[in-house]
Amino acid sequence: MPDILRMTGSEDIGPLEIPTDWYLSRDVYEREKQRIWRRRWQVACREEDIPEVGDSWVYDVADLSILVVRSASDTFRAFYNACLHRGRSLRIFRAE
Repeated sequence: MPDILRMTGSEDIGPLEIPTDWYLSRDVYEREKQRIWRRRWQVACREEDIPEVGDSWVYDVADLSILVVRSASDTFRAFYNACLHRGRSLRIFRAE
């Protein structure tokens, strides 16, 4: 590790080895969903992925599904990918 990181970094960097149960634990998964995926900015797609007005992209992470729509040439909007009436997905991701 570079010396500069030792001087400015955190004292506690966590365990040197990640316990196997962290990969398998439902509790860890639920905490990650709440503390990471729902609270941090995500890169859902690139501008090139939805080049035309009306194009859309589905971004799925954990149990979240987000629908990103190009609503004008320079405007993008994101919504939960769910119908408010029935709760069904509006779009399903299809790899091209």
